[in-house]
Amino acid sequence: MSVKGVDTASDPQGVEESYFEKKESFYDYVDSIVNDDDLIDEYFAVNSTPAREFVEVCAWLNRQFKNGYSSVQEFSFSADFHYVLNDIKETDKRQGKHQASLCVDYLIRFAEFIRVRNGFEEAIELHKEALRIEDSVFDRKRPIYSFSLYRLALSLCKMGKLEESEKVFADALEEAKKCFGENTSETASWMNNFAVCLRSKGRLEKALSFILRSLQIDRNTLTMAIEEKEIEMSKGRVTNAVVDKVRLDEAIDSAKSNLALDLHNVALLFVEVGEVEKGSKAELEALGIDFKRSEEGKQLILPKMDTIVEIFKRLRQFKPAEALLRQELQRRRAMHSDDPQVIAAVLQLLAKVCGWQDNLEEAETLMKESLSLHQECDFEDVVEELPDELVFLGDVCTKLGKVKEALQFLQEALEILKETRDPQLKLIAKIHHDIGNLHRRLGEQDLALASLMQSAEMRKRVLGPIHPALGDTMNAIAGVHADMGKMQDAAEYYSFVLKIFRKVYGNESEQVASALNNLAMSLSDLGDYTQALQFEEECMNIRERIHGEQSGVVGSTLNNKACILRAMGRLEEAELDYILAISIGELTMGRDHPEVSLRKNNLGEVYISMNRYKEAEPLLRESIKQSSEKLGPDHPRVGIALNNLALLLGDIGKYEEASKLQRQLLKIDEQEYGKQNIFVARDLHNLGKYLRQMGQLQEAETVIRKALSMREQVLPPKHQHIGTSMNNLALCLRAKGETEKALEIGQKACEILEVSLGKSHKWTIAAKEHWHVD
Repeated sequence: MSVKGVDTASDPQGVEESYFEKKESFYDYVDSIVNDDDLIDEYFAVNSTPAREFVEVCAWLNRQFKNGYSSVQEFSFSADFHYVLNDIKETDKRQGKHQASLCVDYLIRFAEFIRVRNGFEEAIELHKEALRIEDSVFDRKRPIYSFSLYRLALSLCKMGKLEESEKVFADALEEAKKCFGENTSETASWMNNFAVCLRSKGRLEKALSFILRSLQIDRNTLTMAIEEKEIEMSKGRVTNAVVDKVRLDEAIDSAKSNLALDLHNVALLFVEVGEVEKGSKAELEALGIDFKRSEEGKQLILPKMDTIVEIFKRLRQFKPAEALLRQELQRRRAMHSDDPQVIAAVLQLLAKVCGWQDNLEEAETLMKESLSLHQECDFEDVVEELPDELVFLGDVCTKLGKVKEALQFLQEALEILKETRDPQLKLIAKIHHDIGNLHRRLGEQDLALASLMQSAEMRKRVLGPIHPALGDTMNAIAGVHADMGKMQDAAEYYSFVLKIFRKVYGNESEQVASALNNLAMSLSDLGDYTQALQFEEECMNIRERIHGEQSGVVGSTLNNKACILRAMGRLEEAELDYILAISIGELTMGRDHPEVSLRKNNLGEVYISMNRYKEAEPLLRESIKQSSEKLGPDHPRVGIALNNLALLLGDIGKYEEASKLQRQLLKIDEQEYGKQNIFVARDLHNLGKYLRQMGQLQEAETVIRKALSMREQVLPPKHQHIGTSMNNLALCLRAKGETEKALEIGQKACEILEVSLGKSHKWTIAAKEHWHVD
């Protein structure tokens, strides 16, 4: 590449001005051809030597990238880069302003070639070199000086160097005012982008003042362009002058484009400063202008439709967004019926808007149509689009209860993400999280745990150890451990979640309250009732302050607190909390709600412990009836009430009926949780007790030993449930005549119960009486 043969002129200043006048169209054309070498010869035929040589530069640069540079950074360290740069700088060494002007032009275009390929650092240095030449050669600042300042500011802003960017933007704006005038579209454009920089720094009020000034200028420019055309038309000057008419029409369209962009940016800023109604009004005006242009055959100039839809989402104006998209979908079906990608883009957005409005069936249908259109295209052309569609369908199907279909969509998304250039680790981590939750819903706990652990590892690596998304995944992992009966592991994960949420959300938050509740329940299952009660009371205090004392979530917390009190033997306190929880539940959810039925069941269990069987039995039978009608006879919630009714029947000596209910419950829990689970162990323990009391000792021993083995695998060695199972086994062995063995196991049971429940608990006292332990 060389700049030899550049034409010179006797009047360099005249060359500069005429050359700059051509620059706007020249820049646009170069932008369109630097990626297409086949168009270069066409441009050679009609343009001057300087322009021709610069196109040669752009084409040569483009070929270097095609020949294997993986990034601008790699290119910037290459001999090619320095060859180009040194050759351009040679121009500066020649005498005369014309050569310097060309050098500045080449540097700026070279900088832009680098900048649009994300080589911001290199672009910054090239723009600074161009500005240095301008300062040293020219006595007065030319328009291109403002342009270079402006592009330098954009690169600095992209690099995150906002302080320096703001200063350079301010200088560029002042130069624009000098070169173009205070009220020109060029100055308005500079103001617009300066506002974007200020917005990035969070200086919203100042940004808004600049963008409103830009808006005012562009409104005036449009008005003047329309008036100019009307005047020319009225004088008959453009009747036969097609070129002038085209020029006037282009000026009007350019002003409309600028105005639409101004209004769009104004809408963004109004929303950010809380002026939602003003933001909505501005965005709707912008859309009106742009769609009117599209009806005239012009290309849409507003940002992508997804940006516009996002504004409507933030404004919570879903209906206008839906109407806009349906109109656009109809337009694209008519104009681009042979281009499935163009139609699919709108279908995706429309599906999302329907999803935001909980119109899930419609959202599913639209996104499936989009997916179908993309599957007709070349995989390489749509590989970046497919994962988002599949993840969306996974989310929608999950909400619709189509768990297996959701799982299929998400697994397909994972496979496609392996083929994409961008690893999208955050999205992959989310998909693993969602897949884990779906496996959990299907009762596939091992698969659930594996997926969730992958998600947690990725989120920790990508987002850091203190992030709400990581907390959500850890919370799900804890839930799986609880489902598997691994309560110690569950408690450890819930404790970690609590630490994350305290740091992220602060102590007075629902997220922290939820974490406290989950940790309290897991500690209660481990028998650490004192600590569990402390956490549950903290949870209740937070929720009362946030939601109010009669809120539904406070009723749920009261129920959980009562469960802990019941386990501690504080039955009168538990009774009062259950009664209040039922009252709040009936008020907020209705008398027949399954959650209210559960609380009635819990109160019935307290009455059993208090030997108030006549009060307990109707509560339990009502709970079973209501839960079965609402949830089905095999639902785990029905099983809870069945368990307590069986306990009641066992306590009053109706062992046969109790064992029948217990077998029914065992079947429900095995289907829900698998055959190795803490709830299954409870069912086996109780069934063994009833069989023992019925004299069916051989089966009773087998069942009780199985329950004890399960509990020993998942619970701490001194847990109360291990103690009760040992006591149950010892009583069975004594009934079989194995007295010595029974005494040994019974005494161990007494030790465990005393440690876990205390000396005064009724279970401890009863066991000691059986085995004559002081």
